[in-house]
Amino acid sequence: MATKVTRTIVKSVLSREQPEGAGATVRRSIGRRELRNLDPFLMLDEFSISPPAGFPDHPHRGFETVTYMLEGSMWHEDFKGHKGKIGPGFAQPSRKEKIWTARTHDVRPPYSENDDLNFPLHFPPAFTVTCNGCRQPEVIHILPILSRYYGARDRLNRILHSEMPGTRGLSRGLQLWVNLPARHKMDEPNYQELLDENIPRANPEEGVVIKVIAGESYGVKSRVITKNPTMYVDIKMAKGKKVEQIIPKSYAGFIYTLSGTALFGGNHQKGEAHYTLVLSDNGGETIPIETTTSEAHFVIIAGEPIKEPIVQYGPFVMNTEQEIFSAMFDYERGQNGFEGASTWHSEISTMWD
Repeated sequence: MATKVTRTIVKSVLSREQPEGAGATVRRSIGRRELRNLDPFLMLDEFSISPPAGFPDHPHRGFETVTYMLEGSMWHEDFKGHKGKIGPGFAQPSRKEKIWTARTHDVRPPYSENDDLNFPLHFPPAFTVTCNGCRQPEVIHILPILSRYYGARDRLNRILHSEMPGTRGLSRGLQLWVNLPARHKMDEPNYQELLDENIPRANPEEGVVIKVIAGESYGVKSRVITKNPTMYVDIKMAKGKKVEQIIPKSYAGFIYTLSGTALFGGNHQKGEAHYTLVLSDNGGETIPIETTTSEAHFVIIAGEPIKEPIVQYGPFVMNTEQEIFSAMFDYERGQNGFEGASTWHSEISTMWD
């Protein structure tokens, strides 16, 4: 009889509060200096915002996002005409969680104003881009473009997508960035929305509730479609409970604790609120979790590694530096997914002015 292999915790990192966007606060998990990325994941933020703070108009290319509301609500709008509100409406304050997923051209930059741009590249003063239909290669001077991304605040308010709070009180949630394989990085944006009441749940025993946002838990499967195999479960446990979450042996993953305390993995690593616990890559297919003296609320996120080069600069995540340069060129010229970017202004970015 084969011995069951369990995952252990190999790294524990506390997520500290930092400023982000326009007056918002986040606790960065994946994406901080100690955990730059965890293939296929680029970033996880636990965000907290109240008006007029938010994430006004900004660009993006090369990855997909999952925004999961825990409290309050958020408006989303992009230059393709998509607009919606996620989280509980003003008439339904008791419903606290909804999920919304978005892909490719529509998300905020993974950097803080205090983070030195997070992802340094050795940019030349200019670079050459060739394109179909061009009579000759065009030389693009990089510094004027960078100043438009990272310069004055009014410049940041003229890009492609906006996320702003939908209620006067506190809005809190998680935003996950999932890398895309090279073949999907230029896909057209699309969206999936899942209301809290439509998120499938597993209840392996009294006092344990597992919301299956993506993937599977205790035989309960999510209906969310992901371009890269991904598991995302939200687990609430009363004290004195045990669960074993199944995980495909090839997946890389982590646990992010939202509240309470529990013991995680085969080595019984203690996890407290706002800690990221990185799972071992030992081929284990279960993650044992136990609560002892308190209840706990946490998410487990895992996925199939893409195993491709990652070149990330601000809001663009590609495979080569040349592709980053091309993304900036496309934005500057308003082409290849950025058509109309220079003249677009979201309605929601000024809704709390």
